[in-house]
Amino acid sequence: MGARSEIYCRRVTQHMRCKWERPQVARELLDHLEDHREALQAAGMDRVEAEEAAVAAMGDPEALGRALDRLHSPWPWRIFHGAAALSVFLALTVAWALAAGHSNSGGLGWLLWEEGLFSPSTAQVWAEASQLSENEVLLATGTASGGGTIGPYRLRAWEEAQIAGFEGGYYHFEGLGSYDAYLALAASCVHWEPWLEPLSVPRYALSAVDDRGNTYGPGQLYMDYRGGRLLGSQWIVLSDPDPDASRFTITVDTDQGAAVFTVELEKGGAA
Repeated sequence: MGARSEIYCRRVTQHMRCKWERPQVARELLDHLEDHREALQAAGMDRVEAEEAAVAAMGDPEALGRALDRLHSPWPWRIFHGAAALSVFLALTVAWALAAGHSNSGGLGWLLWEEGLFSPSTAQVWAEASQLSENEVLLATGTASGGGTIGPYRLRAWEEAQIAGFEGGYYHFEGLGSYDAYLALAASCVHWEPWLEPLSVPRYALSAVDDRGNTYGPGQLYMDYRGGRLLGSQWIVLSDPDPDASRFTITVDTDQGAAVFTVELEKGGAA
């Protein structure tokens, strides 16, 4: 098309507030003018006259531009681009928060939720927490399984468990009192609502039994949360397990759901 047609299209589209649709509208106007010009040329006009006639037939560019503006509201596009910008901002915010939480260095994650969102993996938590102190001795190892859902929190046992005792006496822990040995296992604890506090289980919700018929009440069980808000671990301890037992079942039963963990000891248990 000629310069006259292009100038006309620019004059029309400059009255459209929706700048995102201006190129498409201009393209459609140029196509229409070109078709009209070709038809006039076929009827005997030369190219310049045909183009001028086609442009004149389109009418006043300001009036046409305002009519097209009413048909092409900018608000859907403004909402779309605003939502896209907000999505990018939220994605960057979450990424920053996760990075800050994962590194335990504070940052945005600390400002928003006062702690990191993610902890190290349950395997890492187990590797660190299961290290024996100088006066502890490993009595038995085993495998753990099971889990459950308590409200929005999903728990799954890490596959390792152990029983440890104390050389030359007992150990006193504020949550469990004094005991000679303990069974320990870990479970991952996951949810996707970062505004929630980490899972806290009341002591009365804990109980256990073993394959020798022994029962263990809340006074012998303890759960300790370790890690971030969204992904952490529960450290579960049973004090003074029967040394002749080889299978333990620990139950966490709350009004929001339950989790059941099973420990199978190797080589006959803690004897």
